[in-house]
Parts: sequence; structure tokens; C-alpha cells
Amino acid sequence: MHLTYQEYFEEDDKLRIEWANVGRVNMNENQFLKNSLKFFKSHHYHTVYGQSVLTPLKDKTKERIENKLLINSSVAKKSVFL
Repeated sequence: MHLTYQEYFEEDDKLRIEWANVGRVNMNENQFLKNSLKFFKSHHYHTVYGQSVLTPLKDKTKERIENKLLINSSVAKKSVFL
């Protein structure tokens, strides 16, 4: 899975399911997203190409993860009040 893929979430969900199926880790979507976000924050490219081209794309994916977590959190809070 590449950190800059437009289809990141589809691949991310497949990885979460695969990890659960092989008994590695069993996380719900939010737990997995939080784990992914932690990785994104700690990951750094070391080449000039990675830093100049891939880092901005990775940062966009990181923002998408943060937004998805906010949306999931908002939905969860609304469902508590229903």
C-alpha cells in the first residue's frame, strides 16, 4: 500500500481486514485509522524525490485520514443522542 494512493482508504480497509483474518490485529475502523495516522505522523521520506514530490501527496492523505476520523467521531456523537 502506498501512502500517496488516491485509493488509500480502500487499500487501508483491505489491510485491516487481512490483519484480522490472519490473527495479527483486530481493530475497528477508527482504531485502525488512528493507528495509520500515528504512522503517517512518524513517517518521513529520505530522498529528494520523496521529500519534494511524495511528502505533499502523503500529507494530503494524512489530512483525509484526519477528516475521516472527525466525521466518524461526529456521526458517533450524533448516534448517541438518537
